[in-house]
Amino acid sequence: MNQLLLTQDFQGVSVDFYRNQDEFLFTMEQVSQLAGYSDVSKFQRLLQNHPELRERRASFLMKSEALEGGVLKNRERRFFTEEGLWEVLMVSGTPKGIEVRRFIAGVLKRLRKGELITDGMKSLPQKVENSLVNLETMAEKLLESHDKAVLPGLEEIVKGMKEFESRLQVIEKEMKEQTLAVSVTQKAMEDMMGEMDTIYEKLGN
Repeated sequence: MNQLLLTQDFQGVSVDFYRNQDEFLFTMEQVSQLAGYSDVSKFQRLLQNHPELRERRASFLMKSEALEGGVLKNRERRFFTEEGLWEVLMVSGTPKGIEVRRFIAGVLKRLRKGELITDGMKSLPQKVENSLVNLETMAEKLLESHDKAVLPGLEEIVKGMKEFESRLQVIEKEMKEQTLAVSVTQKAMEDMMGEMDTIYEKLGN
């Protein structure tokens, strides 16, 4: 599945970084802009003159969602691989080729090392908060049941939830300041989600 990781700006051009399994991908429209083509039709002529740029290792057609007139539609689009992007920059002869290459290579390096917060990562803190709210709601319902047998366990759970809230605040602060590698903060939140799943099971039994 084609996943949009993040969008970065390069000299006024918005560059979307996609990942499909182990490949990083770029849209044809944005590759054409990076190569110095303001008109996509002129870039398409470049593709016609260089059939090697249409080989699977360089680019390929794939269905992907895109906004058209404010409506999300599933269309077949051409995506370029990392290798394909480098070849486009070479054959196009764009004077900004070296700058573009440094920019793309720098972002990809940080993505591979887990040093950039992706769009998916940004939603994790909210998922953790939602889980905390659900746990609190379940705990309140159990308290209202007046079942004395569950009180000791509930006290332990409430204490655990307060600890989760404190840990989440620390993680969100670290994400904003990027004081830790993104992979570390992601694992910390995934661990919290796992611990909360265990609590859900206890509450359900």
